[in-house]
Amino acid sequence: MKSLYELVAPYDSVSLIGMCKNAAKTTTLNQLIAELKRNEVYFGATSIGRDGDSTDLVHNPVKQGICI
Repeated sequence: MKSLYELVAPYDSVSLIGMCKNAAKTTTLNQLIAELKRNEVYFGATSIGRDGDSTDLVHNPVKQGICI
């Protein structure tokens, strides 16, 4: 089985995308960052997401800390 580093090494950029909670996006990103550091690869990371919703779109409760 290949490591994440081996899977992404041929590419100039990589996207981690998921449309639901608990899809392992953050876990995958953290593992990839650790492997890139271990292989002394310089990288940049950015995040775009769907913020500002007053309710959680998966479980429907009102989000904490949102000013409406």
